[in-house]
Amino acid sequence: MSGALLIVFGIWLALYVDGYEIWDGWILGALVLFGAASAFGARARTEALESAGAGELSPRQVTIWHWLRTFSVVAILVLMVWKPGA
Repeated sequence: MSGALLIVFGIWLALYVDGYEIWDGWILGALVLFGAASAFGARARTEALESAGAGELSPRQVTIWHWLRTFSVVAILVLMVWKPGA
């Protein structure tokens, strides 16, 4: 729920503030990365629950999904701070 509200607020902000448009490359990139980060987090959670349910914890897979999500969030921050192409 909070992720959806964050997206709605971000889109509203991009439309409201003069000088930014929703189709700016860095905004579209951030939206795509937000979706990817959400998917990576969901996959990590699913992997952890399946591993725990089977009795064998596979930290390697969970760690990979975690680091993919971390990279996505850092990339979002880079886009938000430096706004390449704006």
